[in-house]
Amino acid sequence: VGGLKAMAQRIAHEMRSPLAHLRDDLDAARRAADPAQAERLGALVGEVDEMIAVFGALLDVTLAEAAAGDPKGLAPAALDEILAEAVELYEAVAEERGVALSYAPRGEATIMGDRHLLLRMFANLIDNAVKFSPPGGAVEIALRREGDAATVAVRDHGPGLPEGFETRAFELFARAANARSTPGHGLGLALARAVATRHAMTIALENAAPGLRVVVKGRAITAAAGAPARS
Repeated sequence: VGGLKAMAQRIAHEMRSPLAHLRDDLDAARRAADPAQAERLGALVGEVDEMIAVFGALLDVTLAEAAAGDPKGLAPAALDEILAEAVELYEAVAEERGVALSYAPRGEATIMGDRHLLLRMFANLIDNAVKFSPPGGAVEIALRREGDAATVAVRDHGPGLPEGFETRAFELFARAANARSTPGHGLGLALARAVATRHAMTIALENAAPGLRVVVKGRAITAAAGAPARS
């Protein structure tokens, strides 16, 4: 498994530059082409962008897992503020899809973390929840703090996961049978688990009947740990 991950990282690293050059060349050709050719070249640019995003996600997963337990780059990060920002990022997308997006924090919590990675993790979870919600559905994001434990839950009312798929869902490129028609590459939950591992957090998938609830738990810090108390 370690060898496969190392190989995936190397491939992703080596392919990003040539793909970026290919994208630039295609985009230049698109701007100089006639309308019919420009449309086709524009579609190819979109496909290359998707490939670059996949390789970037593979690298992010590998690097986040490799940094697990390393305090370098971590600083006090307010989960309530990060979640509010992630929700704001997806409000327009949810509204366009007819999905009600709600965020109900119960308290505040600060952890030692990489704010950029945490924002990306929660944005991925919200993106998945919105993507798999039916029109008229709802996505609920909640934050709760009890003592030094901080819990974040993202729940949708979509189809959920097939029984027994909860563990496999975190594997690279894993896609449930009922998700094959939904755009994606099966990397969102793999990245979420890698970021959680980086921060000594746990992440679990629960059947919400209907829908799926993703629960992330971590250790909140206090003033004694070098950050101002937020609860």
